[in-house]
This record gives sequence, structure tokens and C-alpha cells, in this order.
Amino acid sequence: MDTMSCFYQSMITTNYGEDSMNEKEFINEMAEHIIRDESSLFLGAGSSCSVGFPSWGKLLEECAHKLNIKITKDTDLFSIAQYFSNRYGKTALQTIVKSVLNKNFEFESELLNSIMDLNFKNIWTTNYDSVIEDNLSKRRIISNKIIRDSDLVSLVPQTDVTIYKLNGDVSDSDNIVITKADIEKYNDNHQLLLTFFKKELISNTFLFLGYSFSDTIVLSCLSFNSTYLNDKNNFHYTIIEKKNTCQHKAFIKDLETRYHIKVLQVKSNNEIPNILNRLANKIRSYRVFISGSFINLNDDDDKFANELAKELTYRLLKKYQLYSGMGYKLGNYISGYGLNYLSEVHITNIEHHLKMRPFAEHMSEQQIHNHRENLIDQCQFVIFLFGDSKRRNEEHKSIGVWNEYQIAKKNRKVIIPIGSSGFESRKIYNDISNNITQYPYLEKYIDVLGKSRDAIKITDIVLQIIAEYNRNL
Repeated sequence: MDTMSCFYQSMITTNYGEDSMNEKEFINEMAEHIIRDESSLFLGAGSSCSVGFPSWGKLLEECAHKLNIKITKDTDLFSIAQYFSNRYGKTALQTIVKSVLNKNFEFESELLNSIMDLNFKNIWTTNYDSVIEDNLSKRRIISNKIIRDSDLVSLVPQTDVTIYKLNGDVSDSDNIVITKADIEKYNDNHQLLLTFFKKELISNTFLFLGYSFSDTIVLSCLSFNSTYLNDKNNFHYTIIEKKNTCQHKAFIKDLETRYHIKVLQVKSNNEIPNILNRLANKIRSYRVFISGSFINLNDDDDKFANELAKELTYRLLKKYQLYSGMGYKLGNYISGYGLNYLSEVHITNIEHHLKMRPFAEHMSEQQIHNHRENLIDQCQFVIFLFGDSKRRNEEHKSIGVWNEYQIAKKNRKVIIPIGSSGFESRKIYNDISNNITQYPYLEKYIDVLGKSRDAIKITDIVLQIIAEYNRNL
């Protein structure tokens, strides 16, 4: 290496050598945005490749072969598609794309499962395939797909997930964005979709996954916002495999400087699922599920239920999100005190803090089980109170509460049984007490949880258990 090359190598290493952030910073910052419902997901081709779909280069391999052009990492793939379309026609190009994407591929992957566990409400993608929709459907999650500007009029606020497909969808191959001409006309043909995207880039924090930042559509939107917002522009996040080259270091610095994207660099993309799992755990650590119900209580028990529901709800909502399946009567206590607290502190976004998910009438047993699993899966902590219902047998005061306990155990949730409230919660408490070594976080608190009828003391212990667990994350 000559003297001048050494100088530039030294300068680049000095300026760009350090990673922009470490894993802990990434998880803490991204989790905060997701918990506050201020986040969106952008999925690139890497997410589809994880289930066997071809990269875009592989997708156009047959086209390049017929053109006698070799695809390299520097090849402009929009141009390859354009050249093929010029020679053989757009229909021939669409036929090749459809034939490749409509083949049978693996349905899921570790990476995709980790991504889906983050439960983003808005997902943007440049992919043509149906991988995202298929995986959401498998999880019984309703999605609304936007593939044209005209689809924006069909946005449904109640939909669980909205998928915005910037480059179109294989189901409508006539309108996919794939050639150079498509890109050149994109701004004219997709003005509304681009406006929505730019708005969401401002209002939400994006996590970009499996995306190369090589096309002009996304980068131009990021650049547009940066031009007008300057230092007020918000940051986004991505995870990228680290490479020890000057070009890669300059690329990372450019993402951070011009596009306000914070980069977590990893040694291998194989690390990404584990990082996303830790992110999901961090998010769950701010969510508490309360399980329980009761039919008729004597005056003392009803007073205790009232005081405990109020104390738990008021103090948990100061820091955590509360989930409940609206167990009989107890659910009314929790929701009532939850609404009172949120009103007192002038919080209007009730759904963000208090998620009440009652069981619909005429649900099948499988639907009831799925509903319970979905609720508990989103939370790290499960508190059991009382547990007396009409669905009972000789062994259980509440079959539903016992089933929720089994789900919580299977999914390794942090279980907190208030044994002093009696009924099914007492049975759960006894089961845990007899196997206390499996619940080390409860060892110093288990006696009090089984005896105390002091709502303040019990709530103190619940908050302490949660805080101690979260400190170790």
C-alpha cells in the first residue's frame, strides 16, 4: 500500500471505525419506541430469502442469462429487467417473475418468526411475495394489504396489521415496479403512497430489516424529509452485517449522517433472530396480564378484591401496560379502576395502556384457547387473582384460570400467584409452593403472597418482583 493509500485508510478507520451503537442501546431504544406505539417495520428482500425465496438477483437470473449479461453485486437490476422487457416484452418479464415467486417455499424461518413476534401494526416492504401475509394469517392476525394508491381508501383502522407494498404484489403482476421505466415513473404513479410513507417516516420510528438501502425510492423519501426537517428529523434503526472494508464503513457513516439511521452491526446475519428475540422480551417486560374472576364474594372478600384491584391497577399503570381477558366481575374492577386512573392523569390514549380483550360469546374451545395464548404471549408477567367461575369442576374452581396458568407455565412467563385471594389462585399458589425451586424469583416472597390481605403490601411485592426481573434483562 502506498503512502497516500495508507493515509486515507487511517483517516477512514479513525472516522468510521466504531459501531454507531451496541446491542443493549439498540434494544433499549427500539423497545421504547415500540412500547409507545411509535414504530413501523420495513422489510427488504432478506426477510423473504430466509424462507427460501430468491434474492432479486436470483429472481432476474433467467432474464440476465437470456441477455448474456452476468449479474454482479454492482449490477443495476432495474436495468436488467428493463433490457429484458425491451427485447422480449413486459408480459414475458412478468411471467418469469410469477413463475419463480409462485413456487412452493418454506413457510417460516427463525428470522421471520422473530420479526413477527415484535407485533408491528404497520409493515412496509419492497417485496412482491406474500410471505408477510401468510405468516400473519397463520397467527390468526388480520391484515390489510395496500399495493396501489387507490387501495389507501380501504384503510381499516381496526385491522390488526396494515402491509404497504411499495413495489406492488405478485397477485397483480401488471403493476409491479421492476423495470427502470417503472422507477422513473414512480413519483408520478404513486404520489399518494409516497406521501403516506414520508408522513410515517416522520411520525414513527422505523426498524429496517433485510434491506440493502440500495434503491432510490426509500432513500429519496428519507432524503426529502431530512432536507426539510434538518436536525428535527427523527432517527430510524437497522441491523447490518459488519464488513471490514473502507466502502462499508463509509456506507454506514452515510446512513447515520445523511439519513438519520442508527446502525447495529453484527458479525453475522445469523445473530439477528436472537437479537430480535431479546428485543421482544424487553417489550414484553413492560406488559402485565391479570388473570382471575369471581362470582359471589362475602363482604370481607369483596372489600379485599376492590382494594387489591385498585392498588394493583393504579400503580402498575404508572409504568406498565395492563392486559386482561375481562374475567367475570374482576375484569370490571380492573377496567373501571384503569379508566379512572388514566382519566385522573389526563391520558386519552386508553388502548395503549389498558388492553381489555373479553371473550366473545359462542367461541369454540379452540378459539378460547387461542385467545388466551395470544394475550399471554404478549406479556412477560402473569398475576393470578381469585379464580371462581361458572366453568368449573370438582378439581378446579375456574377451568379458565387454570388453563391460563398452564399457558403461562408452558411459555415460561413470570407467574405471580396471590394465594391469599383464594379459589383457583390458591390452587396455583400451592402448586408453585410445592415446586418453589422452579420459581426462584418468588422464594423470598411466597409466604407473604399466601397469607397477606394487605393490598398495599401485596402490590409492593408484585412491583418488586417485576423490577428485579427487569433489572436482569
